[in-house]
Amino acid sequence: RVEMIQLAMPVYDGFGAGTCGKYLLREFALRGEVFWDAVPGDEAIADSATRKLAQAHYQALEADREFALLQFTGPELEQQTKFKGHPNVGYVFSEWEPITQEQKQNLRAFDVLVAGSTWNARVLEAAGFGCTPVQQGVDTGIFHPGLRKRRSKFVIYSGGQFAYRKAQDLVIRAVRVLQERHDDIWLLASWFNLWENQDHYEEVRQGLRIMGLPLLDHQRLAFEMNQTDIGFFPNRCEGGTNLMMMDYLACGKPVVANVSTGQADVLDSTYCLPIQGNDCELVEQMVECGERLYRDRSEREAMGREAAQAMAAWPWSRTAQGIEQAITRFNS
Repeated sequence: RVEMIQLAMPVYDGFGAGTCGKYLLREFALRGEVFWDAVPGDEAIADSATRKLAQAHYQALEADREFALLQFTGPELEQQTKFKGHPNVGYVFSEWEPITQEQKQNLRAFDVLVAGSTWNARVLEAAGFGCTPVQQGVDTGIFHPGLRKRRSKFVIYSGGQFAYRKAQDLVIRAVRVLQERHDDIWLLASWFNLWENQDHYEEVRQGLRIMGLPLLDHQRLAFEMNQTDIGFFPNRCEGGTNLMMMDYLACGKPVVANVSTGQADVLDSTYCLPIQGNDCELVEQMVECGERLYRDRSEREAMGREAAQAMAAWPWSRTAQGIEQAITRFNS
């Protein structure tokens, strides 16, 4: 059992790493001693319960630790702090394949590596690193099936910061085809991110029926997800399982999703129509699957029930336990 762990990770719901850090802080606090120190991204910890928890467990990271230090690896798989723990634990969410020589050098600073998905673990293992896949979780107390008020539209959901990895450009191409066929199809886009104050909706709005969401707290985001019919997640290279997709599934919604990388860990044909291939093939498959689910409400509803049930098997306690086990194996 891990007696003490220091978290050097954000605890803010405004982005995926912050959501993960928030729930890991909660879980490790329930399990025993945990310390936390603020990192970039924590400038506006929005929810009061997390603020109180962070304050209660705050300890500044001013020197190396004699106990476990858990942090995310950076974009180039480097440490986010100059300090180290015993062991020094890196949580990896990388879209790189293969790992570069510089990234390999950066990863050598860690004693224990855990990866956000089986795919990411395989990439690290191919580069010569021992690694344990530890997937993230879902808060089904927030993300669960709810009342849908919009009945006159068929709404496709797309979420995640506007980026090559998230493949919104492919979503736009597929939705445009479907909207040309059906007047009642709309796109609900949750593409806002903290790092760039930009409006992507204007550049794609021409000829597209689209509703754009700002950055929302999770209660409101869950409500908006429940106003939709299906989700498109053609993400090209997900190192993790895609938190936003998992949240969407937990709301009882079926998805059309790329199973080439990390997303595959949490997907099943009972609630997902899987897609794979190059960009053109992904668009063609999204159109075909979107058409199928548009026409068959009973299939959508059956898949949605399966999705909500499946996500109940991915609590955040499972994530904390997986990380704890990886640390314990190193210490034994």
